[in-house]
Amino acid sequence: MTDKKKVLGLSLGTILLCSLARIFPHPPNFTPVIAASILGGYFLKDLRMAILFPLSIMFLSDIFLGLHSLIPITYSALALCSWLSFKFHKGSLLRLSGIGITAPILFFVISNFGVWAKSGLYATSFHGLVQCYVAAIPFFERSLSSTIGYLALAILFHQAAMTFFGLNKATLAKQQKGLLQ
Repeated sequence: MTDKKKVLGLSLGTILLCSLARIFPHPPNFTPVIAASILGGYFLKDLRMAILFPLSIMFLSDIFLGLHSLIPITYSALALCSWLSFKFHKGSLLRLSGIGITAPILFFVISNFGVWAKSGLYATSFHGLVQCYVAAIPFFERSLSSTIGYLALAILFHQAAMTFFGLNKATLAKQQKGLLQ
């Protein structure tokens, strides 16, 4: 099997696994999607691919879960998390850890602003906005813990897969670039 096929297989397999994690029963907001958006920005060398990675996960699973009016806001928040990771990680696991905390906060702020603005569940006032954010705190706790947990698992899995498939960082970067051509 060529290195290009190995990289493509790992990428598609990860998209499928993360999509299934959203589809199968789980605690609300305890999914690998924010972690995937961070990892896309960390591992992928092309910003378009880094953003497309979590959006593919979301779209594939949303086909089964149902499409909704907040998709543009939700997907934009995830794309912003990917961009943040892509621009600021600089190959540092310490920075990646910081992004692992920042991204769920960013997603919380953006997605719940969208819920407040578009759902009709809350008064369109400052008080309604505060009510929306307060009601979402339990979801944030799960989102933050799942992001940190899945991020750690993904780093360990990535190292194991690189070893198992005999890939190194230079080969991986070269093959990722080849996937775009």
